[in-house]
Amino acid sequence: MRSEDKALKEPPFYTVHQLAHRWQCSEKKIYRLIESEVLVAHRFGSQLRISAADRTAYERINRG
Repeated sequence: MRSEDKALKEPPFYTVHQLAHRWQCSEKKIYRLIESEVLVAHRFGSQLRISAADRTAYERINRG
């Protein structure tokens, strides 16, 4: 699969639940990262979303 095809299938924003599932951690851990400003989240009304770009940036910095 080409990287362009993969990018098209990636959602533009993730929910806290989706990231917790992806990273195999609790939703509480995701909320803590957001509250401590380690992970950037965007608010749409009452909903929190994490952009794919912010997810990728966090993963690049914190996986290794």
